[in-house]
Amino acid sequence: MRTAALDSIAAYNLSQGNAEETKGASKLAIALEPFRESSYRLLIQAHLATGDLVSALETYRSFAADLRQEFGVGPSPSLVKLIEGALGDSGRQKDFDGLPLTLLPSLRPVTANLRRLA
Repeated sequence: MRTAALDSIAAYNLSQGNAEETKGASKLAIALEPFRESSYRLLIQAHLATGDLVSALETYRSFAADLRQEFGVGPSPSLVKLIEGALGDSGRQKDFDGLPLTLLPSLRPVTANLRRLA
């Protein structure tokens, strides 16, 4: 019940453009129910709303790995589609055809180096 309320708060905040509040509520919901996909979806959407593709991908990869390890399944097709859509039409998603997104290398070191060079 509490996680459903947190998801509702997160969804409302996201609809109002309050991505940081969405992140907070989603993380609390995830702490209560670590395999609740709706909470992960909201957190990923909040990362995307702030332009943080790296965190969105890392959140997705972590969730997907946990699901596979614990239950032997991956995220729903709609969550996969959300991530693929975030990769855009620039051709990046075509580079990964046939590979599960969980195999994508972490982009955090790349962005850290780019920030240092900027």
